[in-house]
Parts: sequence; C-alpha cells; structure tokens
Amino acid sequence: ILGRNAALLDGGLDAWTGPLERGAPETRAVVHKAEPWPDNSVAGADDVQQHLADGGLVVDARAAERYRGEFEPVDPRPGHIPGAVNLPFTDLLRDGSLRSDVRDILEERGIDSTTIAYCGSGVSACLEVLAAESVGLGRPRLYIGSWSGWSSEPLRPAALGDEQ
Repeated sequence: ILGRNAALLDGGLDAWTGPLERGAPETRAVVHKAEPWPDNSVAGADDVQQHLADGGLVVDARAAERYRGEFEPVDPRPGHIPGAVNLPFTDLLRDGSLRSDVRDILEERGIDSTTIAYCGSGVSACLEVLAAESVGLGRPRLYIGSWSGWSSEPLRPAALGDEQ
C-alpha cells in the first residue's frame, strides 16, 4: 500500500515452519523518502459520508457490542456510522489464521474493492482489507480516522443498536 514490499504470516509465528534465529541481525541505517498513502487506498470522513449517500458499502470491523453502542471503552460516544454494516474482524479468523471460507464470508457481505472498511482506530479493519485482497476480491479502502475520528466530531451522526 505504501510502495514497499511487505508480507504477513497467516497464523503468526506459530505458523512459521522454517528455522528461528535468536538475537537481532546486523543492520545498517537506510533512508527512505516518505510517500503519501495512495488516494485509492484510504478514505476520509467526507468520503465515507458520500460513499454511503451513493449507496456504497461501509463495513465496521469492531465487535458487535461496540458497533451497537452497548460498550465503548475508548471513544467519546458509542455507536457506529449510520449506514455501516457490522462484520467483526474476529469473524474472519479461526485459531489465529484466516478462515478457509473467508472468501465466502466476504462475498456474502458484498465486500470488494468498492467497500470502505473502518474500526475503532484504523487497525483492525486492516484485516478485512487484507483478507479481501488476499482472496482476490480487490482492496477495499480504509477509513483511517475510523470510529475514533468520526465520533470525535459532534456534528457527525451516530447510530445505535443494529440499525444501519
């Protein structure tokens, strides 16, 4: 996403089958030019609002209790972005790895490259973006501000319960 090669080990360190090394390898300083996030990879709050107005899909990756506003441990107010649907990122995992049927789950919800995903702070939704891209459904955009950004703006609406 930032013009750098990266990899993610599905299943974490326990899934690694090669030898493990201890200690830090010898390193040398490297200078990289900062690159902006590509516009087609991220969305701002106004983009989310317009996407919903245009009938687009916005997915909230938080736990259902946070989505419904029953529990809010971090942000200034509970709830979710009106019009967003809930797909907790944990529903895509089994034993620390992506479920074998993750493509079916995402397709059933209509998630593809036109979707915008968000969570509490922009981290957990990355799993939904990664999962969709890894199974060939394209890369959804990430609303980096997520619920923390949205809910900190008092004039932005919030929905409670299962209402969209």
